[in-house]
Amino acid sequence: MMTKPRIFRVMKVADEKPEVGNGSGMLGVRARDVGLDEDVPNDSPVGPGTGGMSVGGCLRTIYINLLPRRLAQQDPELFRGAKGANSQKVWSMGSGPYQPAAFSADLNLRIEEQSEPPGHGLVEPGRAMPLEEFQERLAATQDEWQVNEEHTDDCPVCQQFGLGRPGTP
Repeated sequence: MMTKPRIFRVMKVADEKPEVGNGSGMLGVRARDVGLDEDVPNDSPVGPGTGGMSVGGCLRTIYINLLPRRLAQQDPELFRGAKGANSQKVWSMGSGPYQPAAFSADLNLRIEEQSEPPGHGLVEPGRAMPLEEFQERLAATQDEWQVNEEHTDDCPVCQQFGLGRPGTP
């Protein structure tokens, strides 16, 4: 059994799990996330390198505007600018190092080389498939996600991408 990289994502909650769907803050993708127009049919093809579900390797590699506001209240220095909905949670899955890898025969993690914040990643199709199947593959991971809003100063992902604590060299 392969060790999946640990990834983080801010998502809505439904029945104590990430909410599955194709909207913002859901376990899934919008058509535009994979380079398609919003009104395309569900059988439109997607594949590796076309885009996917936005993730990070730790709380600091998630877009700051998506992080729930409560995190800025808990650590104003580290999460300054967090303005996401407090009704959403930060979820994580996997336990392996944050590096490009297969999640399954059908899903891959790609880390964007040039991103802000550094370390932004995408869970993409591992092979060519219809958009609807990609959505199903992402939804099938629902039970693997756990709420995880913890961050430590010795975070290996922050070290990997040179993200020191604000105000320190």
